[in-house]
Amino acid sequence: MAKSTTGLPGPLADGVRRFEKWRSMRTTRRIPAELWSLAAKLGGEYGLSRTARCCGSTTTH
Repeated sequence: MAKSTTGLPGPLADGVRRFEKWRSMRTTRRIPAELWSLAAKLGGEYGLSRTARCCGSTTTH
């Protein structure tokens, strides 16, 4: 089930969609480096906790 991105800033909503797309197509549990980089960038702008909660990831790598 897709997460609602209503009310999220555009870049954060895009990040959520990218994580959801990866999860629907992944072949391993390891998050790709490009998504970790995106999460770090979004975390710097919107806060780590909010970014992790929205993207469904943890704050450790």
